[in-house]
Amino acid sequence: MFKFSNSQMISISISFLIVACITIILFFLLRNKNIKIRKIPQKIATIFLIVSEIIKYFLMILQGNYYSLYPTYYCSYIWFWFLCADFFKGKFADSCEAISLCGSFCVFALFLTNPSSLLGISTDYLFSSYLNFHHLLFHCLVVLHLSLTLFLKTFKFEKIYFIYVLIWVGIMCAIIIPRAYIFNQNYMDVLFSNVRILEVIRLKFGQIVYDIALVGSLLLILEALSFVFYLLYTLSLNKQKVKFSDRHV
Repeated sequence: MFKFSNSQMISISISFLIVACITIILFFLLRNKNIKIRKIPQKIATIFLIVSEIIKYFLMILQGNYYSLYPTYYCSYIWFWFLCADFFKGKFADSCEAISLCGSFCVFALFLTNPSSLLGISTDYLFSSYLNFHHLLFHCLVVLHLSLTLFLKTFKFEKIYFIYVLIWVGIMCAIIIPRAYIFNQNYMDVLFSNVRILEVIRLKFGQIVYDIALVGSLLLILEALSFVFYLLYTLSLNKQKVKFSDRHV
């Protein structure tokens, strides 16, 4: 935690500066536009993210690396959530928006606290292969998507979203946990943890208790983030109501 290599520090700093500049420029250009126009940049970010992921899958198939082709990590689902939230409508799209907000914020937090969990050593060889570059590009596009969503106010958050987050955590765990044991791969830290307190629980109380604690902590974090987004959305609505009432006084 809070350990950055020189390459990680440089890569993340430059990437976040680019994200900040893009967000600021688009904020001033689009802040008074309708929501359909304001959503265009985040849709473009989603398209770039999906194209980058497709290229990664193609290269992995050529290399014979099939283990990561399936949704075995938390971030494996983000492109799908973004796609459905940005380009579809209805309750399913709403459920994807709910979890994508929380998921992308987690990516942002990991950039600041534990970048190795996202990037590994890929920044040390950033331009040596597309797969190394993809690690940084993919996660930075996730942060850009989050930044655009928040500052351009294109998201909503209703009380039912708390249930959607719970359902998506259940779906992810039902897929990832069995695969971790079947292939003996530490997908999403299912077999052991890099977080000291969770690893202590595993060693002291056993694997079953550890996995329950892992899922519980993930759910707690995501539901807490859901509450934050719900407050932000509520405050945003209240401000809009105040402005509307002022115009009609």
